[in-house]
Amino acid sequence: MRGTFFLKPLELNLELAGESWPQGEQINGDLTIKAHGEADLSKIGIHLCEVNIKKFKAKDEAAFKVIETVEASGEQTSLSFKLAENCLITEKATSLYVICGDIDTPFECGHLQLDILPNKNILSFIEIFENFLKFKFKPLKNKAGMIQAKITPPDIKDWTSIQTINLGMSCIDNILSLDFAFKVKKMSYEGGAVETKEVKINNKVEFKPKDYILFESTLNQDFITGELNKVLDEVRFKPVI
Repeated sequence: MRGTFFLKPLELNLELAGESWPQGEQINGDLTIKAHGEADLSKIGIHLCEVNIKKFKAKDEAAFKVIETVEASGEQTSLSFKLAENCLITEKATSLYVICGDIDTPFECGHLQLDILPNKNILSFIEIFENFLKFKFKPLKNKAGMIQAKITPPDIKDWTSIQTINLGMSCIDNILSLDFAFKVKKMSYEGGAVETKEVKINNKVEFKPKDYILFESTLNQDFITGELNKVLDEVRFKPVI
């Protein structure tokens, strides 16, 4: 991934190794500075930032949260940023950027949006959830240090009581954490009449590496589907007898 930025009288050329990076990966690269005239490089830095896209478009300096900085050291500077395992993924509301220049004046800097993907175990988990249980994931979002997804169940009788499913996911030290938030309609038989009420059900589970990882890049489908079915049994439609 490359970016060229003209901050008169400076020309900044940023080159990163790769086009996209999963959470937890290392981003390596180089910044080359060409001066077309006298310039002070003392405030030039390479900054890994969390960016609020709405504020960024509104030119609000509160859009930027600096995570890590590498100060420019002459005409060429090497950089290496280690992404957190629960860092922001790239989505419509928030994203990671590399900002080149004087961070005190962020909108006069060069901006390069990074393509950050979910942890590979999260992507494989979603694939198993969709392929084996036929639930569908809507676009992923960042929320409270987790990847958040709205999930749509298959159109069968088992799931007619489900109103909404929200799922938070993170994978740190290969421990896959899942935070389910269900909203369901439940039927009860009281006073000789059947009543329907809306109920919220939350369920947090963790999968340890020894249980759900078979090989380095292969997940245990049987374990995952079995554990998911245990969670889903709580919201499975059960007729009133």
